[in-house]
Amino acid sequence: MAQQMPLVSNFMFNQLIYNPAAAGMQETQFNANLVSRFQWTGMNGAPVTNMFWADYRFPAKKMALGLNLNYDKFGANRNTDFLLNYAYYVPLTSKWKLSMGLRMGFTSAKFSTAYLDRVWDQGDPVVEASNVSAMMPKAGAGLQLSAKNFYAGFTAPDLIMSDKQNLYGNEGKPFFSKKRNYMMMAGYRVKLSDSYKLYPNLRISYFPDSKVRADLNLIFEITDYFWAGATYSSYKSHALMAGTHISSRVRFAYAYEFKRDLGVNLNTHEINLMLNLDGLFRKK
Repeated sequence: MAQQMPLVSNFMFNQLIYNPAAAGMQETQFNANLVSRFQWTGMNGAPVTNMFWADYRFPAKKMALGLNLNYDKFGANRNTDFLLNYAYYVPLTSKWKLSMGLRMGFTSAKFSTAYLDRVWDQGDPVVEASNVSAMMPKAGAGLQLSAKNFYAGFTAPDLIMSDKQNLYGNEGKPFFSKKRNYMMMAGYRVKLSDSYKLYPNLRISYFPDSKVRADLNLIFEITDYFWAGATYSSYKSHALMAGTHISSRVRFAYAYEFKRDLGVNLNTHEINLMLNLDGLFRKK
């Protein structure tokens, strides 16, 4: 119940996961990203999340479209998101622009004890009655201010994340009624030389009835070759990250998160494949 949205260590490269206004804000026009996150490895039923997103910026128009497909599993839960994003840009000056984004789609959520490997009494009617599934509408919105080397965005990725009007026949299933989350992300690229750059990034997350979470990372980048960095989190979950340019179209990133809580090591692995699709389908 606490981790309603999937966490991503490399959030600076995957802003569209959270903010629809980030569609089309990459340096390249047509992008696709694949993210696989294996959280708290070694713990039974720990979260495993697979995410795909893509965006396209229309060259002659002040708008972009984006797509999110997420599959999240943990314990007896299985959640699948299908989301469409729309962003519209407003030029503020020759260097600054403001993006306004909307997101709409649905979530297919399922809770089934069949996904558990140790149930004491499978025939218990309470256990059988716990198996529920639901289809829920989902909508979000966000703003993003950006320039060549700077971005700052605010988003509510799940303004609607329940079926209070019983549109999908979910009456009597309060388990699937979620609360709104709010998030702010910002980053700045500092040019040290033609080849070397520093890239600090900040993410602040707020979940109602919980503490505010802040994640701050610093990346050192060798342009078009390699980057590495570290993240400090107020939740005492820290990360080391590194990535490389496999080719002009493909970048690979890896993050290792580590945390110790109640005497247990909660280690997480995250793999990220970033694709530049500019001109790939254009006839020569």
